[in-house]
Amino acid sequence: MNRRRVSDRSVRWGMIGVGNIARHALAPAIHKAANAELIAVATRDAARASALADELKASRAYDSYQALIESDIDAVYIGLPNGLHEEWAIACANAGKHVLCEKALTFTAASAERITGVFAQNGVLLQEAYMYRHHPQWDVVHRILREGKLGRVTAVVTMLSGNLEKTNLADHRWSASLGGGALFDVTCYGIDISRYVLGAEPLSVTATAGLTPTEGVDRISTVTMMFPDQVMAVAIGSLASHHNQFTRIVGTEGTLEVLRPVIPGRDPAPLVLRRDGHPDETISASAADHFQLQVENFCRAVSSSGGRQYPGENGLNNCRVYEAAAKSFHSPR
Repeated sequence: MNRRRVSDRSVRWGMIGVGNIARHALAPAIHKAANAELIAVATRDAARASALADELKASRAYDSYQALIESDIDAVYIGLPNGLHEEWAIACANAGKHVLCEKALTFTAASAERITGVFAQNGVLLQEAYMYRHHPQWDVVHRILREGKLGRVTAVVTMLSGNLEKTNLADHRWSASLGGGALFDVTCYGIDISRYVLGAEPLSVTATAGLTPTEGVDRISTVTMMFPDQVMAVAIGSLASHHNQFTRIVGTEGTLEVLRPVIPGRDPAPLVLRRDGHPDETISASAADHFQLQVENFCRAVSSSGGRQYPGENGLNNCRVYEAAAKSFHSPR
């Protein structure tokens, strides 16, 4: 599909994998976006598809993912379990559909290369859905870094956690075959944030994890990355801990704490700057719906009207780190 075909109208969206994020974040974001229209949803159950279409105010319901993909929509949001991403992302690309794919894009570099290759062949856009990048607080972060207020960055530490054990032991995130575990659900944010902040790829990756006894997925994992110039980054994620989130960027002259890096809410987002010889400074970034901003940016990129480019290669580079981390914590000690 040529991107110019949607330059003079809203991008028409379909959704496959209609879970909590799709229902409570992406669908409302598409409705609020100035350049998007939610046309269709699909599940493998006709009654549920119809009910979801009514709930999400989509005009069509499909009981087949393939039928939705072959319809006259422009873009597909894939919110399926991670283990299904490759199959359906490739099906979308072959049907000429642009894709916003929920993280993690996939498990391995080889899988990601297959996906990105098909998208390149078909001339359609693929993005891994790291919605946090679109929140205004990250513009503030990058401005502070450009201004040199931290000096030379030496370390980045991110944590994101929640207690899925308390709420749903049957969740697909506990399934190895479906791509479960903290690495692909929460630790991955710290990986992407480290790459986004530093604008570089890690030279080495090591990881440790606490694994479930049956499926062998990580309940909690820590990924340590060494970047160029001996910059260290650590990503910590847990599906079995109290909800917590933070990013701390440490430099030779100061530290910046991003208090709500991934889930900022709808209030102004606070950042705390600590510098030698200066009083602590709290900076409030503008409030925003980062899901809406993600959708609007994606639509601008699709229509060639100037959206920020986060191409499939960004997901590929993340997958290289995911794979190295998983190999590290599954290897015998």
